[in-house]
Amino acid sequence: MQQILILVEGQTEEQFVKNALQPYLIPFGVNVIPTIINTKIVKGSNNFKGGINSYGQVERDLSKLLKDASVYVTTLIDFYGLPHDFPGYSEKNSSGSSTQFIETLETEWSKRVNNNRFIPYIQQHEFEAIVFVR
Repeated sequence: MQQILILVEGQTEEQFVKNALQPYLIPFGVNVIPTIINTKIVKGSNNFKGGINSYGQVERDLSKLLKDASVYVTTLIDFYGLPHDFPGYSEKNSSGSSTQFIETLETEWSKRVNNNRFIPYIQQHEFEAIVFVR
């Protein structure tokens, strides 16, 4: 069974992966495993999880997941509130659409990580808005 590790921004994304993606993909031989980004590492105590304050937090957790050479790694991170130190953020052009900008961010991020098992994904609209809309 192929494993895909998904670095997620918070608890809502984690629950979506566990309760929707995982049951759907298992019959196809794919197991997805979510990991919430650590926003603060505390020695001898529980880490703070959820949300993103800097690219460094994402990079740290992403590099840990990519150490397992048998898995693919992707992300589920909101575009809204994305830290300005993300790879490609300096390429922001006010005349381009947010979709084009997200594609640029994902491309630059992929170049920065430089690992063919990494597939970046930045969610254009706030994930919670999509989940809770009727």
